[in-house]
Amino acid sequence: MNAVLVAVVVLCSSTGPARSVSPHARRPPARGPVPGQGGFAGRPLDGRSINQLLVSATSAESIMRVFIDHRDRFEDVNLSTAWNRLGKQHIIPSDRRVFFHRNERTLADMNDRTDRIVHRLAPRNLAGIAHGIARVGYRAGHRTMLRIAHRALNCLADFKAQEIANLVWALSKAGLAAPDLFDAVARETRHRLHEFKPQELSNTAWAFSKAGVRAPAFFAAIAAEAIPQLALFKAQELANLVWSFATVREPAPRLFEEVAREAMPRAHEFNSQELGNFAWAFAKADHSAHALFNALAAEAVPRLHEFKAQELANTAWAFATAGVRHDELFAALARVFVTRVHLFKSQEVSNTIWAFATAGADEPELFYAAAEAVSDRMDEFRTQEIANTAWAFATAGISAPRLFTAVAHELRERQGEFNLQELTNVAWAFAKRNIATEDIYELLCDATCPMVAQLAPQGIANMAWAFATVNAPSAHRLLAAIERTLVERMSSELLHEFKAQEIANLVWACATVGSSSERLFDVLATFVPARVAGFEPQDIANTAWAFSVTQQMRPALAAALVARTIESGADAFGLEASCQLHQFNMALQLDQPFLPDRVDTVLPASPAGYRLGDTPPLELPHEMASNFLAAMVVQAPAASSQLHNDVSFALSQLGVAHVNELCVAHAGYHCDIAVLPDPALSMPRVLMASALWPRAQTAGAACRVVEVARPPSPPSPPALAAVRSVIIEVNGPWHYTLNRMPRPASVTKARHLRKLGWHVIEVPYWDWEQLNTLMGKEAYLRRELEQIDFAPAAGERRPPAATSARRLNAARTLDISGAENGRTALRARTDARSSPAALDDAARPSVQPPRGGIRTLDRSGAATRRVALRARAGARAAPAMPHDAARPQMQPPSTGAALLPTGEARVAWDGDAVGALVKRLVVEVRGISTAKGESLLARATVLAGQGRNLGALSVADWQCPGIGERLAERVQLAASGAHPTSSGSLREERDERAGK
Repeated sequence: MNAVLVAVVVLCSSTGPARSVSPHARRPPARGPVPGQGGFAGRPLDGRSINQLLVSATSAESIMRVFIDHRDRFEDVNLSTAWNRLGKQHIIPSDRRVFFHRNERTLADMNDRTDRIVHRLAPRNLAGIAHGIARVGYRAGHRTMLRIAHRALNCLADFKAQEIANLVWALSKAGLAAPDLFDAVARETRHRLHEFKPQELSNTAWAFSKAGVRAPAFFAAIAAEAIPQLALFKAQELANLVWSFATVREPAPRLFEEVAREAMPRAHEFNSQELGNFAWAFAKADHSAHALFNALAAEAVPRLHEFKAQELANTAWAFATAGVRHDELFAALARVFVTRVHLFKSQEVSNTIWAFATAGADEPELFYAAAEAVSDRMDEFRTQEIANTAWAFATAGISAPRLFTAVAHELRERQGEFNLQELTNVAWAFAKRNIATEDIYELLCDATCPMVAQLAPQGIANMAWAFATVNAPSAHRLLAAIERTLVERMSSELLHEFKAQEIANLVWACATVGSSSERLFDVLATFVPARVAGFEPQDIANTAWAFSVTQQMRPALAAALVARTIESGADAFGLEASCQLHQFNMALQLDQPFLPDRVDTVLPASPAGYRLGDTPPLELPHEMASNFLAAMVVQAPAASSQLHNDVSFALSQLGVAHVNELCVAHAGYHCDIAVLPDPALSMPRVLMASALWPRAQTAGAACRVVEVARPPSPPSPPALAAVRSVIIEVNGPWHYTLNRMPRPASVTKARHLRKLGWHVIEVPYWDWEQLNTLMGKEAYLRRELEQIDFAPAAGERRPPAATSARRLNAARTLDISGAENGRTALRARTDARSSPAALDDAARPSVQPPRGGIRTLDRSGAATRRVALRARAGARAAPAMPHDAARPQMQPPSTGAALLPTGEARVAWDGDAVGALVKRLVVEVRGISTAKGESLLARATVLAGQGRNLGALSVADWQCPGIGERLAERVQLAASGAHPTSSGSLREERDERAGK
C-alpha cells in the first residue's frame, strides 16, 4: 500500500513542467504577538509569561488589559506584580477618577481574588500588594491591606528590611490604622535597623510619624543608625527623616544638629517641597539652626516661582515659628503672594499672614491683598482659619474694616462651630483693633461663660483683657463666671498654672472694669507674693495697680511688689507702667493699713526676714518715687472735653475763680477743675515735660503743676467767694460701670485727693445732661459748693503741712524740677513770643468775664502771676510754710525784670489789668478767636513786663503769631488810650475820656 502511494506521488510530481516560485508570492502572515499576549499567543501562558507581560506594560490601562485577557490563569505572583506595577504608573489626579470608574469591575475582581489568597502569600508579595494599592490610591482595596497587616503579624520575622519599610509606608499612605503591626515593628525590628538602607530608614520613620505612632525607643534607634550614614541620604530622604521626628515631637538634638551640618552645603540639591519641609521640620522641632535657615533662604529666594502655594505657606510659617527674620525672603514671599493669592487655599492664606504677623514683617501690601481675598472667600475658611486671620491682622496693626466685618458676620452665622480657643483669639483681635461691636461681645460672652472651666489660663486672661479693653457691657458677666470657676477650682490648683503675664492681665481687667472680684483677689493674694520674682516690669505695674485701686492690697503682696520693683530699677518701666506704680506708691502712703494676710499665704524668698503680720513698706525709695511721679505729671490731657468746658463756663458765671486741667503736686493727678486755696500764693508752675520725664512721648510739651500753699480756712459764713481747695471732677461715661457705679481708678483718685486735704466734687455726666438751662447748671454747682464741709474729715490730712517732711521735699523737688528749669521754659516762651497755645490748651484758667466782682484767674502764665503778685501785694511777704527753705524759688524771667516804673515812660500794668484788657479785646474785636486771644495775651504780658503802655502801642507792637497787620489795626484802635486798670470795659473808659 505504501509503495502504491509513493508511486502515485512520483507520477503526479512529474506531470507537466516544473513551476518556479516567485519571491513575491503571498505567504501566510507570521503569528507574532498580539496586544496583551506578547509573544505567547497561540499557546497557554504560565505565571512567568504573564509576569513578563505585566512588567512590559507601559500604562495602567494595559495592565488592566492583561488581567482581563488572562485572569483565569493569574497566579499569586501575578496578582502581586499587577498591583505593584499599577502603583508605579503615573496617573494624574484629574484622570484618576475616570480610570477608577472605567475599570471599576475589573479592579473589584482583582481585589477579590487578592483578598482570597492573602493567607498564603509570601512577605515579598504581601508588601508589594499593599504598596501598589496605596500608591494607586484604590480605596476599595483598604480591606485587603488590613488583612495583609494582620497576616504580617504572624510572619514579621520573615520580612526583609525593604518589605517592612514598604508595608508600614503603604498603611500610613492609605491612612489605615494598624497599631498592633506598628507596635510589633517597633518592638521586633529595633535591633535589625542595621539592615535598613537610608531610604528604608527614612520611609519607616515617615510611616510611623504619618500614622501618629509614638515609639521613643524605636525613633532613638533610627536616629542612632542614621547619623553615621547621613552622607548617603538623598535630599528627599534627609527632609523626610527630620520631618518625621518633628511631626511626632521625638527629641533628637544630635540628629538635627548633624542633619543641619550635612544639609547646609547641599541646599542646592533640595527641590521646593524639600526646602519647605526642611525648614518646617526644624521649626516644629524647635531646634535653633539660624545658619541652616539662612542657607535655605538664600536657596529659596531666587526659586520662589517654583514653589507651590502650600510650599510658600510652609516656608513662611517655618521661618516665623523659628524666629528667623530674613527680610529678603519675606519681601520675596510677599511679592509672590500678592500675585498668586487667588491660588492659595484658605489654610495657606491663613498660615501665610499668621507667619508675617508673627515675624513682624512689614509688608502691608501682602495684608491688603489677603484682606480682599479673605473677605470675598470667607465662607471657604474654617473657624480656626478665621480666628487665626483676625489674630494676624490685629497683631500686625493693619486696619481692615471689611475683613473684620466679614469675620463678625461669620461669627454670627457659625457661632456654634467656634471652639473656645478660636473665640478667645477673635475676642483678642477685636479688642486689639479697638472694635467694640456690642453684639459680638454679647455673643462671645454667651458662648464662653458656660465653658469657662474648659479655658486654659492664657485663654482666661486674654478673654478678660479683651472685654475690659473695649469696655464691653457683658464684661461683668464674663468676669463673674471666671471668678466662680477659679475660686471653685482652687483644689485643682488651676491658678498655680497661670503665668505672670496672665495673672497681671486678669487682675488688671477686673480693676479696669470695676468687677466685684473680692474672692478672686483674696485667693490670688495667697500665692502671688511667691510668684512675683518671675514678673516682668509690665506685670509688676499691672498687678500693683490692680490690687491698689480695688483696695485689695495685702501686706505680704505689697512687700513683694516693692522688692521686685526696686530689683527691676526705675528705668525698666515705661511711661504707663510708671504711672501705675506711682498710684501704687500713693496707696502705700495713704491707704494703709491694708487688708490682713491670710494664714495660708505663701511668702517669697525675698525680701528676707518678712513675716506675716509685719508692716509693709511705707513708700518706694525717694529717687524711684520721684521718677514715677514725674511720669504721672507729664500725662497732661490733650484737650478738655465739651462736658468739662460746659461745667467750667457755668462755674465762671457763678464768679468762682478756678483753673482747668491742673496737676496736683505730690499726688500727680490731673484734675479737671481746681479752685485753689489762694490763687496768688499758690501759683501754677509751668513746666516743660522733658524736664521731668525725658523719655516721655510728650517731651517738650508744657504742663501746669500746683501745690496747696497753706491749709484752707473754713469760711464763715459759707460763701462762694470764699470757696477754696476744691477739685471738681467732670466724669464722663468711662468713669462708671453700666450700673453707674464709679470705677476703681476714679474712686482711688478721689480718695487720694481727699486724704491730701482737697474737697472733691464729682459731677456725673447723667446729672449734667439733665440740666437744660444755664441757670439750672449754676444752681447745681452752687448747691454742690455750698454743701462742702471745710472742717477736715476724720482720717484726712491737711495739705501739705500734715505730710511727712520727706514726702513734702520730694513733692517740691518734683513739683518744679528746680527753679532753673522753670525759668528756662518761661524765658524760651517769652523771648520767642510764642503762643500759649503751644502749651496744653486745656491747661488754662477760665476766660469768661467775671461776675459780681469775683476775680477769675487769668491765663498769662507764671510770669504774669508774678507781676500780679508784686503789683497787688507789694512787699507783703507770703505766709511761711513748713520747710520753706527747701522750696526752690521761682524768679521772673529776664525780660520782665523791671516790675515797677523806673521813669515817666514806664507804666505798671499788673496781671489783672493785662488780663482784663485782652479779654475785652477778644469780645469787642471781630476776628479774634480764643487761640488768637492766647497769643495776644502772651504778647501783652511781655510788653507790660517791660513797662510799656498798652494803651499807646502801635499796630506793629500788637502783631504776634495769629495777629496780622489788619487784625492788629483793629486791636490798636480798640485798645488806644486804655489805662492799667482791671475793672470796667474799654467802652466805659472811652466814654469817660470823651466826657472829660
